[in-house]
Amino acid sequence: MMFVIDTAKPTDAVEVRRVILASWLAVHAVIYSSQVVQRVLERTFSVDSVARAILSDAANYLVARKNGVPIGCCNFGSPLFDDCETRNELYYLYVVPDAWRQGIGTSLLQAASECLKSQHVSELFCYVHPKNATALSFFCARGFVHIADEDKDGEKFLRRVL
Repeated sequence: MMFVIDTAKPTDAVEVRRVILASWLAVHAVIYSSQVVQRVLERTFSVDSVARAILSDAANYLVARKNGVPIGCCNFGSPLFDDCETRNELYYLYVVPDAWRQGIGTSLLQAASECLKSQHVSELFCYVHPKNATALSFFCARGFVHIADEDKDGEKFLRRVL
Protein backbone atom coordinates (compact mmCIF):
# COMPACT_ATOMS: atom_id res chain seq x y z
CA MET A 1 0.00 0.00 0.00
CA MET A 2 1.41 3.36 -1.00
CA PHE A 3 0.87 6.21 1.40
CA VAL A 4 2.54 9.47 2.36
CA ILE A 5 2.91 11.13 5.74
CA ASP A 6 2.72 14.86 6.18
CA THR A 7 1.50 17.51 8.60
CA ALA A 8 -2.24 17.65 9.09
CA LYS A 9 -4.09 20.76 7.94
CA PRO A 10 -7.25 22.25 9.47
CA THR A 11 -9.14 21.23 6.32
CA ASP A 12 -8.33 17.61 7.22
CA ALA A 13 -10.40 17.69 10.43
CA VAL A 14 -13.50 15.91 9.09
CA GLU A 15 -11.52 13.11 7.40
CA VAL A 16 -9.10 12.75 10.32
CA ARG A 17 -12.08 12.43 12.66
CA ARG A 18 -13.38 9.63 10.42
CA VAL A 19 -10.05 7.83 10.88
CA ILE A 20 -10.15 8.32 14.64
CA LEU A 21 -13.75 7.14 14.96
CA ALA A 22 -13.20 4.00 12.89
CA SER A 23 -10.06 3.01 14.76
CA TRP A 24 -11.25 4.04 18.22
CA LEU A 25 -14.53 2.16 17.88
CA ALA A 26 -12.83 -0.96 16.53
CA VAL A 27 -10.85 -1.24 19.77
CA HIS A 28 -12.73 0.62 22.48
CA ALA A 29 -16.36 -0.31 21.83
CA VAL A 30 -15.76 -3.61 23.62
CA ILE A 31 -13.81 -1.98 26.49
CA TYR A 32 -16.12 0.89 27.47
CA SER A 33 -19.86 1.24 27.99
CA SER A 34 -21.90 2.77 25.19
CA GLN A 35 -22.33 5.93 27.31
CA VAL A 36 -18.59 6.38 27.68
CA VAL A 37 -18.08 5.70 23.97
CA GLN A 38 -20.63 8.37 23.02
CA ARG A 39 -19.18 10.92 25.46
CA VAL A 40 -15.61 10.42 24.22
CA LEU A 41 -16.59 10.57 20.57
CA GLU A 42 -18.71 13.69 21.04
CA ARG A 43 -16.35 15.63 23.32
CA THR A 44 -12.82 14.49 22.69
CA PHE A 45 -13.13 13.72 19.01
CA SER A 46 -15.65 16.24 17.72
CA VAL A 47 -14.69 17.93 14.45
CA ASP A 48 -13.98 21.14 16.40
CA SER A 49 -11.74 19.30 18.89
CA VAL A 50 -9.80 17.64 16.09
CA ALA A 51 -9.42 20.96 14.25
CA ARG A 52 -8.14 22.63 17.46
CA ALA A 53 -5.63 19.81 17.96
CA ILE A 54 -4.39 20.18 14.39
CA LEU A 55 -3.97 23.95 14.86
CA SER A 56 -2.30 23.73 18.27
CA ASP A 57 1.18 25.22 18.51
CA ALA A 58 1.83 23.06 21.58
CA ALA A 59 1.69 19.77 19.68
CA ASN A 60 2.40 18.11 16.36
CA TYR A 61 -0.19 16.41 14.18
CA LEU A 62 0.80 14.02 11.42
CA VAL A 63 -1.47 12.31 8.93
CA ALA A 64 -0.93 9.33 6.64
CA ARG A 65 -2.68 9.65 3.27
CA LYS A 66 -3.49 7.18 0.55
CA ASN A 67 -4.49 8.86 -2.70
CA GLY A 68 -4.82 12.11 -0.75
CA VAL A 69 -7.31 10.67 1.76
CA PRO A 70 -6.31 10.38 5.45
CA ILE A 71 -6.02 6.76 6.60
CA GLY A 72 -3.98 7.32 9.77
CA CYS A 73 -2.98 10.06 12.17
CA CYS A 74 -0.96 10.76 15.27
CA ASN A 75 -0.90 13.64 17.71
CA PHE A 76 2.00 14.26 20.09
CA GLY A 77 3.50 17.04 22.16
CA SER A 78 4.51 18.25 25.56
CA PRO A 79 2.84 16.40 28.40
CA LEU A 80 0.44 18.27 30.62
CA PHE A 81 1.86 19.16 34.03
CA ASP A 82 5.40 18.26 32.97
CA ASP A 83 8.14 20.79 32.35
CA CYS A 84 10.66 18.24 31.07
CA GLU A 85 11.79 19.37 27.64
CA THR A 86 13.36 16.04 26.69
CA ARG A 87 10.18 13.96 26.68
CA ASN A 88 6.89 14.16 24.81
CA GLU A 89 3.58 12.38 25.06
CA LEU A 90 1.97 10.49 22.22
CA TYR A 91 -1.61 11.61 22.73
CA TYR A 92 -2.89 9.17 20.15
CA LEU A 93 -2.10 7.20 17.02
CA TYR A 94 -4.95 5.83 14.90
CA VAL A 95 -5.18 3.96 11.61
CA VAL A 96 -8.41 2.88 9.89
CA PRO A 97 -8.94 -0.83 10.67
CA ASP A 98 -8.89 -1.82 6.98
CA ALA A 99 -5.28 -0.59 6.86
CA TRP A 100 -3.99 -2.21 10.06
CA ARG A 101 -0.82 -4.31 9.77
CA GLN A 102 0.31 -2.51 6.63
CA GLY A 103 3.07 -0.38 8.19
CA ILE A 104 1.09 2.83 8.51
CA GLY A 105 1.13 3.02 12.31
CA THR A 106 4.81 2.13 12.37
CA SER A 107 5.55 4.80 9.76
CA LEU A 108 3.60 7.42 11.69
CA LEU A 109 5.48 6.50 14.86
CA GLN A 110 8.80 6.69 13.02
CA ALA A 111 7.93 10.10 11.55
CA ALA A 112 6.95 11.35 15.00
CA SER A 113 10.22 10.04 16.44
CA GLU A 114 12.25 11.78 13.74
CA CYS A 115 10.39 15.03 14.34
CA LEU A 116 11.03 14.78 18.09
CA LYS A 117 14.71 13.90 17.67
CA SER A 118 15.15 17.07 15.61
CA GLN A 119 13.69 18.97 18.59
CA HIS A 120 16.17 17.24 20.95
CA VAL A 121 13.45 15.16 22.58
CA SER A 122 14.83 11.82 23.73
CA GLU A 123 11.79 10.05 25.17
CA LEU A 124 8.24 9.39 23.98
CA PHE A 125 5.53 7.98 26.22
CA CYS A 126 1.85 7.13 26.07
CA TYR A 127 -0.93 5.75 28.24
CA VAL A 128 -2.88 2.69 27.11
CA HIS A 129 -5.95 1.03 28.60
CA PRO A 130 -4.88 -2.38 29.97
CA LYS A 131 -7.63 -4.12 27.95
CA ASN A 132 -6.42 -2.57 24.70
CA ALA A 133 -4.36 -5.57 23.61
CA THR A 134 -4.03 -4.21 20.07
CA ALA A 135 -2.26 -1.04 21.21
CA LEU A 136 -0.22 -2.76 23.91
CA SER A 137 1.22 -5.30 21.48
CA PHE A 138 1.80 -2.62 18.82
CA PHE A 139 3.76 -0.33 21.13
CA CYS A 140 5.71 -3.07 22.90
CA ALA A 141 6.77 -4.51 19.53
CA ARG A 142 8.17 -1.08 18.65
CA GLY A 143 10.36 -0.62 21.70
CA PHE A 144 7.97 0.82 24.26
CA VAL A 145 8.36 -0.54 27.79
CA HIS A 146 5.68 -0.62 30.48
CA ILE A 147 6.75 1.35 33.57
CA ALA A 148 4.22 0.27 36.21
CA ASP A 149 5.24 2.99 38.71
CA GLU A 150 4.03 5.60 36.22
CA ASP A 151 0.58 4.07 35.55
CA LYS A 152 -2.28 6.46 36.25
CA ASP A 153 -6.04 6.59 36.06
CA GLY A 154 -6.14 2.85 35.38
CA GLU A 155 -3.99 3.12 32.26
CA LYS A 156 -0.59 1.63 31.56
CA PHE A 157 2.35 3.97 31.07
CA LEU A 158 4.55 2.96 28.13
CA ARG A 159 7.87 4.64 27.38
CA ARG A 160 10.30 4.52 24.50
CA VAL A 161 13.77 6.05 24.39
CA LEU A 162 14.33 7.64 20.98
